[in-house]
Formats: sequence, C-alpha cells, structure tokens
Amino acid sequence: MGLYMDRSLFMDRHGDNTLSCLPLSSSSFVKSTIRQIYDSRASDCVSSLLRSSDHWINLNSRELDRVDCTALCFTLQHCHQVKVNLLWTSIPPGEIESILPLLDRVSQLRSLHYRLDFSCSSSVDLSAQDQEEALCLITDHCRAITSVLKQNQHSTQLVQNQVQIILRDCEVEDRALRELLPILHIVKLSPSKALLRQLLDLVCEGIEEGVLRHAESLCRALDGELDLSETRLDQKACGSLALVLEHSEGLSELDLSHCQLTDHHLQALITHLHKVQVLELFNNRIQDRRPFLTDKRFEIW
Repeated sequence: MGLYMDRSLFMDRHGDNTLSCLPLSSSSFVKSTIRQIYDSRASDCVSSLLRSSDHWINLNSRELDRVDCTALCFTLQHCHQVKVNLLWTSIPPGEIESILPLLDRVSQLRSLHYRLDFSCSSSVDLSAQDQEEALCLITDHCRAITSVLKQNQHSTQLVQNQVQIILRDCEVEDRALRELLPILHIVKLSPSKALLRQLLDLVCEGIEEGVLRHAESLCRALDGELDLSETRLDQKACGSLALVLEHSEGLSELDLSHCQLTDHHLQALITHLHKVQVLELFNNRIQDRRPFLTDKRFEIW
C-alpha cells in the first residue's frame, strides 16, 4: 500500500482511502502530511485528512519551519471549524502574523496551555531569540483572536481555564487594540506598561455605558493589579485612569511610583484613589499630603 503525491494523495493503488490506517494522532505525521498536501497543492485532500482525524490538526511539540507554517495556512484556508493543537509548538519569526488572520476558521485552539504569548522576550519559543524587531499586531490579527475566543467562551475548556494574553515587548495599533476590548472580561491580560496606557485611553472612549463595561472588564483582566510605575503620566492619562477607577469596583493594587506626578496630576485622581487597597505613590513630585492625612479612608505606612 503506497502514498502517491498527486490528486490521489490519500488513495492506495486500488482507490481506497488509506487515512483510516495511518497514525493520525501523531503530530509528526500531521506535520508531514500537511506539508505534502501543500507541496502538491492537493486542497481536496484536506477534508479527507480532517474527517479521519476528528477535525484535529495536531502539531503538538513540533518545530515548524517557514514552509511548515505556509502548509498550515494552506490547510486552514481550505477548511472550517477545525480544531488545532499548538501546545509547545515552535514557530519561527514572522510566521505567527500569517497564521493569526486564519484563526477565525478554528473552532477550538489548544495553544501553550491557554497562553497566547506575543512577547519576543518570552521564555516560550514562539519566535527566535535573535529577533530584532518586536512583533506588531494589526487589526486583522486582533480581530481573529477575538473571534476565536468569543466563539469558544462557553466551552468547558475556557470556562475552566482562563486564557492569558501576553502583550509584553510587542506593539499593537490603537485600532487593533480596540478589537480586544470585547473579550477583556474572559481573558487574563499581561500587557506592557506602554500598552496599558493605550488601553486606559481606549477604554475611556465612547458613551458612559461602554466606559463602565470596559473599565470593569479591564480591571478584571488585569486581576485587579495595575502597574504603571516608572511611566510618565500626563494629565490625559491621569484623567483616563480616574475614569477607570470611577467605573470599576476598585483595584487590589495600583503602583504609580516614579511617575513624575505632581499635585496638579493628583487632582484628577484623588476622588477615586480610596477604591485602591494598596496604593504606591513614592518618588513623585507630590508636595501636598493633606488629602491623604485628612481622609480617614487612607492609611499611610
């Protein structure tokens, strides 16, 4: 029984389907098969592969090169509602960006134990360590992420395992970041401080009802901890932070140390700072401590 690299890719010499006899649970087999499908451009064989694998594309613990990633994209382009396993899969620099827009075709995604890590400095090898330029997520990327998570938000896996989106050491356009707002309530977010500032401004756009919803979702996604230490905050940023505090249930911790805050900046924040359990304000330019001394809701230590 042999495999032939033509339109009868998965047929034996008698015309019978060979897929039922093959080790489809093997990620090495799947990697090799989608590569062969791509090399022969046998798009009609994708459905046969998926039917025999219960619609799973299993690439668990595989190291993919650029052609493998192109083969994966080719496969995804010719299927719908497929399930993809990318647990501990190594993907080369730049290829994540080509895969992301196709995630709307994925009905279930297993990726790095419910971690979507787009940070070039991460210990998880989603991209090469010698990558010089940070990954830049555009609108299509974030829209695909949102689409997949919204489709699966009620699945047992996501109910029991909150997805963590890590956005350190990467760039996200404002329009792209706005696409993530509707899923903040179902994810755990680990952004860089620069992206956190962007998020604060975006959350405060629009009507009051939207601000309330997004402010609550952002605080929940950050697990109640907001670290803006060593980040220079202007009056606009302080106003955005004040709105988030006003429309949220509060924070367990807010770190505003080394932010070059002045008494003027504090005027926008002081009304809502009592909603923070642990507030760090050291190494700023605040001269007037009376608001904290006279308000019994604050305890200085």
